Amino acid sequence: MTTLEMVREAADLLGTAGVERPRWTAEQLAAAVLGCEPPAFVLEPPAVAPEQAEEVRRRAVLRAQGVPLQHLTGIAGFFGHDFLVRPGVFIPRPETERLVETAAQEVVRHPGAVVLDVGTGTGAIAISLTLAAPVGTMLGLDMNTGALALAAENARRLGAASRVRWARADLLSACGAGRADVIVANLPYIPSSALPDLPREIRHDPSLALDGGPDGLTLIRRLMAQAARVLRRPGTLLLEVGAGQADLIVREAGQGWGHTAVIADDTGIARVVMLRRGTACP
Repeated sequence: MTTLEMVREAADLLGTAGVERPRWTAEQLAAAVLGCEPPAFVLEPPAVAPEQAEEVRRRAVLRAQGVPLQHLTGIAGFFGHDFLVRPGVFIPRPETERLVETAAQEVVRHPGAVVLDVGTGTGAIAISLTLAAPVGTMLGLDMNTGALALAAENARRLGAASRVRWARADLLSACGAGRADVIVANLPYIPSSALPDLPREIRHDPSLALDGGPDGLTLIRRLMAQAARVLRRPGTLLLEVGAGQADLIVREAGQGWGHTAVIADDTGIARVVMLRRGTACP
């Protein structure tokens, strides 16, 4: 069997199962198994070993059953970088890139900024922001020791190991008052009652990374209270939120923060809430 025949077989299986972009997905699976980029085997389609063809077929079946492609290739693209991903750690997704873009603009306002990434997971936010903006100190926080180990591995792969530190912490409980200029967080924000209705591939993420409590805002509220203590003045808290949550968070923030803004993602959903202390949001 040639590589192209293997890809065609996997694409047929995926297409029959209703997987979006079946040919592209099959190419990604083949590339992960063969250890090369898709153009290499499209231009020069070599023969493949039977065990390689069987492994691609096995992964295609898993993808057809709803296993995330990122778990089958071990890679998630985010903000122009490839991050290692593993089961048990939340997969970074494109909608979170707006949070990084907004945070980068805030970092520019604070030369040598001390930035905290709360619930860092794979380290995608912390590392992407460090590589994109003039961060002074970056600290990624997470309760999951496996996530922290993965984040550190990603930092080494992407050349950011010397610029990012990692610590196990429950939100900001271990941080002193007035220590940070910018805090970013993509915390769980899905209401508990909505979890069973999520697409099956999202349900492969750990429940602790999805379940935001009765209205989706349990951890976000805790973080807002802690951030008010940990942020310097001026300082900024940036939160990724779900559809319909931004206005409620802004109302609850009230005068305690003083200045707020809401930033939409590319689909028009209010995706990022900015709470700033000291100066008005643009």
